[in-house]
Amino acid sequence: MKALVYTFRTFPYQEKLKETFGEIFVFGKLKEDLDKFYEKIFFQKSRVIIGIALSKSGNFFEEKTINKFNGDKTITKEGKEELPLHIPQINQSTFKINRKTSDSFCNYTTYNIANFLLKNNIDAPLIFAHLNKNGIGELKEINFKQP
Repeated sequence: MKALVYTFRTFPYQEKLKETFGEIFVFGKLKEDLDKFYEKIFFQKSRVIIGIALSKSGNFFEEKTINKFNGDKTITKEGKEELPLHIPQINQSTFKINRKTSDSFCNYTTYNIANFLLKNNIDAPLIFAHLNKNGIGELKEINFKQP
């Protein structure tokens, strides 16, 4: 399956991601890099978009993304309060589903991407996972097809 994979410059296992998924997009400067990433979404016509950040407490998928950043700041005034994320089929997996949301840079980026997909009527599942080094290989094996 053709996946557009992104992570952040602080993610310590970028080489492992590249070995597993091929090309990855690395966010450094969030606002500047979002425009570059939107272009990739248009030109690559990926079937699934996967965001990845580090977890020290296991592997899990985010259930949704919220229109909040750093506590009480709204990401975009014209955006919905929250947007759902795709959760892959995870039978026989160590991945769990995180029902709590964060307001960190991970959420900021994911919310902007989800909002971009919605506004541009792009039908590509957006997945966001927090994982450790061992979760990278397992992530590759998960069925990303929509139910």
